[in-house]
Amino acid sequence: MLAGKMTGAKMAYNLDHGSFQLVMAGAGEAAALAPYGQAAILLLVLWRFRRFGLHEPMRYCAAAILGLVAAGKVLSPQYMIWLFPFVTLAEGAVWRTARVLFLTCCMLTSAVYPWSFSELLRFAPLGIAILNLRNVLLIVLLGLLMFAPTARDAPEKEAGYREEGV
Repeated sequence: MLAGKMTGAKMAYNLDHGSFQLVMAGAGEAAALAPYGQAAILLLVLWRFRRFGLHEPMRYCAAAILGLVAAGKVLSPQYMIWLFPFVTLAEGAVWRTARVLFLTCCMLTSAVYPWSFSELLRFAPLGIAILNLRNVLLIVLLGLLMFAPTARDAPEKEAGYREEGV
């Protein structure tokens, strides 16, 4: 939608299989590539987990779920719920930052669904901006989960965090 708005492309939507689908040049091709993007992200998560994260399984499980959701054809608002157990229970500096990002993504999701969904269906700039900001922050969250230093990289800082009980 953002690309369509920026280029002036003709945009419409269809209601199919219970969800709204964007109709514009290139949308079908992009949707067809989604499973390959999901597979690539999942393979990267698995490689990172095997190489760096065997001591942090929750982090990489959350990254796998987020990668599948963020790269999918559909990102329904209820998919955000799938990350709650990971974000609420994990400890450490990465997770403190992840919680702030996740909460922001949840608030932006609520700003779109249901409050400004009609703006999105009219392809209004505000609806498109909110949705794209949420999507960018989900990608930032995925990057944080996958590439931020692990607890093993900074044992003193993480140990101090746990000892203080914060």
